[in-house]
Amino acid sequence: MNDRSPASPANGTKYQWTLNKGLDTLLRNDTELLVLQQKEGGRAVFTHKGAHYVLQHEGFWNPRTIIKRNGEPVLALRRHFLGGNATIELEDGTALQCKAHNEPLVKLSFLSASGEPILSYRLDATTRLRIILEVNNDTIRNEHLVLLLVLGFHAFRGVILENDASDLVVMVA
Repeated sequence: MNDRSPASPANGTKYQWTLNKGLDTLLRNDTELLVLQQKEGGRAVFTHKGAHYVLQHEGFWNPRTIIKRNGEPVLALRRHFLGGNATIELEDGTALQCKAHNEPLVKLSFLSASGEPILSYRLDATTRLRIILEVNNDTIRNEHLVLLLVLGFHAFRGVILENDASDLVVMVA
């Protein structure tokens, strides 16, 4: 995935993912924040602030996605049996919501327990096909934001590859 110089928000932080043969780099204001390495079986690993993280899927009847830091769970996403909803629990007990929509175009949203938007990945075709990453909530802890950025990207990666969209821009409201 090549950088096509995405627009930067006027007063915010710009996040962008670049893909390169299973090594996906998250940039914050054009500075490398972390590299997500894709592994077999839907796993991914990355290092952030000196800690080693593993993202993996578990279960069949009760599917969930877990992110572990140095072997200890720090995030668990649990999918509901029907629909595009899921719940997220962070290591400190913070509960969040996850919603997936596919009308008219695909969108993955992370929300606070009260339904306030935190961040979303969405396919946009207003002017040309591209992926938009929006961060709407600056009250979430930075460590949690990084976990959600990785979780959302990992879940949305197939859409990104399928549509060859290279623009991932954050807009902070």
